[in-house]
Amino acid sequence: MTTDAETLTKRVHDAGPGPRRPRRLRSAAPIILLALAAVFMVLAYQTVHEVAVGVYSLAMLLCLILSGLHVGVAMALSGVYAIWVIYGSVGLVSALKNAPYDSASSWSISVLPMFIFMGFLLWRSSITNKLYAGAGVWLNWMPGGLAVTTKVAGAAMGAASGSSVGIAYALGRIALPEMLRAGYPKRIALTSVLMAGSGGQLIPPSIIMVVYAGIAGTSVGQQLLTGLLPGLVLVGAYITYLIVTSLIMKSKFDIRSAPPATRQDRIRSLKDLWQVPLVILLVVGGLYSGFFTATEAGAFGAFVALVMLFVYRRGESGRALWEAVRDSLASTGSIFLLLAGSAVLARALALTGVTQAATDLIAGSDMTRVQFLLALILFYIVLGLFLDPIAMILLTVPLLLPIMPAFGIDPLWFGAFIVLLGELAVITPPVGVLLYVIFRLSQSKEVNLGQKISITDVMRASIAFIPITIAVALILIFFPDLVTILPELSFAE
Repeated sequence: MTTDAETLTKRVHDAGPGPRRPRRLRSAAPIILLALAAVFMVLAYQTVHEVAVGVYSLAMLLCLILSGLHVGVAMALSGVYAIWVIYGSVGLVSALKNAPYDSASSWSISVLPMFIFMGFLLWRSSITNKLYAGAGVWLNWMPGGLAVTTKVAGAAMGAASGSSVGIAYALGRIALPEMLRAGYPKRIALTSVLMAGSGGQLIPPSIIMVVYAGIAGTSVGQQLLTGLLPGLVLVGAYITYLIVTSLIMKSKFDIRSAPPATRQDRIRSLKDLWQVPLVILLVVGGLYSGFFTATEAGAFGAFVALVMLFVYRRGESGRALWEAVRDSLASTGSIFLLLAGSAVLARALALTGVTQAATDLIAGSDMTRVQFLLALILFYIVLGLFLDPIAMILLTVPLLLPIMPAFGIDPLWFGAFIVLLGELAVITPPVGVLLYVIFRLSQSKEVNLGQKISITDVMRASIAFIPITIAVALILIFFPDLVTILPELSFAE
């Protein structure tokens, strides 16, 4: 590496937990979309067929989301309007008096704030940031060592923080210039950054898995364990690709690998490497053995992270704790708003008959289990153009749950499958949100070192991500035991 571990740690920390939200473009598009949503409202009001009302409410939902409205608010508005059209204000109050509260007060969801708080505590303690420098001491000598280091550190950070976009942004600010300076071609450098946080969403503790378990009614502890082996397979596949690609391109580009670190350097680096794996091991081990329930595991993980914050941020622990609390409240509130909106929309779709109609239509088709799941891969890739993974899960799982028994699909298995597809969606061209985050980041001269990086370069770098992720999805389809074996062997509740 071209800078020392302390400098790298500081630079990753300065990157912050994620990109700032871009300013909305001033254009006529939101106005047009809102007008179109109003048209669907009128059509829904005039129709006498309940299923048609539900379909119009979904069209209204899509317009509201594309106009820039928060997804949770858009789902709630669409659901409320559909129920009001059919049942009036009295029926609306009766149908919705408990739905939002029940969705947020579920015991299985109570672990969510703890996992979110744990992730932000680890981030604000600078522990996750030190992973990059520490991992580099062990991995930089390999072919594509800097790229592999980025992926390994990103997977660990992703498991702890739950944000692929935030991880890729923070690591990209330090890893991109390091790789370009070491002679890496833009394609490998960008690919490794795009892959940085992916896979971590599957490895417990996973916020998205908890959200799915709350919606699907599965055991949170068992659901978290379903993602461990698929997540490790996905991370291993990415690392293999980066190593092989670096070996192939080494003859064309002057890719420089760092000399192997000395034994003393590796021993010293261990102080930066054990904290996050320890937290993950305690949470996973406690769940697997049945020693912790999921909620207890989240609380214990947050406590351990809090202790680490006071140890590693002495003198700044008060400010760091406040920042972790503030960020946790914002993230938790946003997710709970999504949960409440999803509950309202799910109730509306059930009352209008859309859920039953979709179940009858798909269950009555001649599709096999494999054909149905392949169709879902395409469906989620398209849906990912508009929604983030959590919103995708909240919007679609209530519709899909009644259909899964007809195809013999285990809800536990499906949770790992759908989280994997959500990871694929955020990076799929041409609209994957992560592509534009990394593109904006790469326009800084401090990051690109004077090299021109276009959005086309970023999209080309993402191409490798798609077949690898789809290949892992196919492995899950044809070898479902990879997902279910740990929950079956565990004592998790």
